[in-house]
Amino acid sequence: MKWAARISTILWLAVSVSACSRSTTDNTLPPGRASHEAAGDWSVVVDRMRGRLIADTTLDAHGATSVRLYVELQNLAAQPFFGKRIGYSPDLSLAWELRDSAGNSVLPWKGPVPWRFDYAIVSAWISIPGDATLRFPVCSAGYHIFQPGGALVLFQGLIKTPPWLLAHGGRESYFLSAKFTGVVQGKAPSENIWGGTLSLPPVRLPDRPIPQVWPENGQAPFLH
Repeated sequence: MKWAARISTILWLAVSVSACSRSTTDNTLPPGRASHEAAGDWSVVVDRMRGRLIADTTLDAHGATSVRLYVELQNLAAQPFFGKRIGYSPDLSLAWELRDSAGNSVLPWKGPVPWRFDYAIVSAWISIPGDATLRFPVCSAGYHIFQPGGALVLFQGLIKTPPWLLAHGGRESYFLSAKFTGVVQGKAPSENIWGGTLSLPPVRLPDRPIPQVWPENGQAPFLH
């Protein structure tokens, strides 16, 4: 039974790595508007693990800019059998920060928001063999203009991450960073359970996003 469980885990991981390594170009987009990936630098290594953020920019069904955010983790152990299990929670594992090109923290938006929650992966144990890399999606970010007033807001779709108020006109660049923590969920970190924290360096978001505009009454729609 133990070998069956190990084979099942290896097969699941192989499928996950294969799916994440595919090209993210969306062939349904108009010519010249295929997706574009930006990658942050690798973090400092903590207990043989390092990570980085990936931002994959596309256009959604409304023609507005959408940014799919991924975390990529790399186990730097020399041999595959030095694997690590990481407890992941969409609410507890990631703490986000957005800064402008001058390094200033971006203020949160306190107005209405489009209640579209996007949990790309639920709470789960993630297994990464030694000398392996795994990328997984964590959420999508969208740009919205709310009337009246025309506030431009970046919304990540996560319950514990507030939207950010952005500058208009495409004259500002924004950089998203995060702290990633392995949630041990009542288990103490051990040889095969990773419970560290990585400071994921900033990844640059698109400079001139196409926002979605919400109605004059300022009512935020409920999106599915």
